[in-house]
Amino acid sequence: MQVKKSILMLTAALLVGSLSAQEPLEVSGFFQARTSYTSGKSSLVATVPTPNGNMDMTLLDSDGSYTTGDLQQMNLLFRKELNQNFTAWVNLEFLNTFSTERDWGAINLEEAWVRYSRSSRFAVKVGLVVPTFNYFNEVKNRMPLIPYISRPLLYEPTLRDIFPVEDFIPERALIQGYGKVPVGKGYFSYAAYLGKAETSYWASNSDEVDGGLNSSDTTNFFLVGGRVGLEVDHLNAGVSATFDKDNQQPTLGEDVNRIRIGADAQVNFSKIFGEGEIIIVKESPEANVDLNKMFYYATLGVNLSESAFVYGNYSELKDNYIDFLISGLQGFLLGAGYRPTYSVVLKAQYSRSWSKGDFDLFVPQLGGEVPASIDLDYNSFSVAVSVLF
Repeated sequence: MQVKKSILMLTAALLVGSLSAQEPLEVSGFFQARTSYTSGKSSLVATVPTPNGNMDMTLLDSDGSYTTGDLQQMNLLFRKELNQNFTAWVNLEFLNTFSTERDWGAINLEEAWVRYSRSSRFAVKVGLVVPTFNYFNEVKNRMPLIPYISRPLLYEPTLRDIFPVEDFIPERALIQGYGKVPVGKGYFSYAAYLGKAETSYWASNSDEVDGGLNSSDTTNFFLVGGRVGLEVDHLNAGVSATFDKDNQQPTLGEDVNRIRIGADAQVNFSKIFGEGEIIIVKESPEANVDLNKMFYYATLGVNLSESAFVYGNYSELKDNYIDFLISGLQGFLLGAGYRPTYSVVLKAQYSRSWSKGDFDLFVPQLGGEVPASIDLDYNSFSVAVSVLF
């Protein structure tokens, strides 16, 4: 009888909720389709000792080109005004012509949160939240709103196999409070958030989790972070910081304290637009290794008209723990776009990424390190269309 009563109460609550939430569910989205030609080379040469002296050994030698066309990204957005103060939001992201039948691409639940807001001075999001860290982290996948086809190095998904993005930027928060407060002729903006450990700690479907669920965090670590900024006339600038731990259990057998510090700025003046940011990552392992990292990018562009624009971008990424990134990975973008209507953007872009440097490479067969050099250089020409729907 008690169970039956509980079911009736739950049904009534759901019914009342559906009746009170009169605003319709808003469904929208965007996609970017591209065609690109890529060519380049990569080589890795190690100098190994032999009885007859040192000998150069080629460990990697690749040289080639290819042309591809795909649906680079598509996002489905769901928004519902629950009442005057509460809003629900879901963002589903599909990458690289996603197809389960052909085992292509990926699908990710990027965001799923409810927001409470009474004014622009204060709001709070709870759920699966993309945290505010520098400017670009929250807009990196809004393809029709950004000029790029390929994005600055850190934010380009095709490079995720080269370096762990989560080392540089926080990817998930559980709760975030934020707002804007008028100050003189501008606004002071702020955001503060709390989240769980980086996703490398989370259990996958193939992991055995004692007393837990797949896709659950397996630690008691927390992420704490935030950003403060100032918006005045044509300038928006801010600083960000986070405190959490880096998962170095597989390599060093320890959880390493990590601090990320960032600064960003955007400017729009007359026909000129620009943006840039820097991220510095400091880590303090017990082992005698250097885990510090750095990334920065700068973009400068010109609006030729209300519909057309051109831009250039330079970015660089360094990681003192990843051999071939010690000397840095550089990237250059040169692009243009045309918006025949608000919902459609036609884009063209030339991109180049390269790295060249010397480092000490550990060779297990020799039981030690040997001098090595890397030389990679890739060029790409792309055209794309971004569509809001």
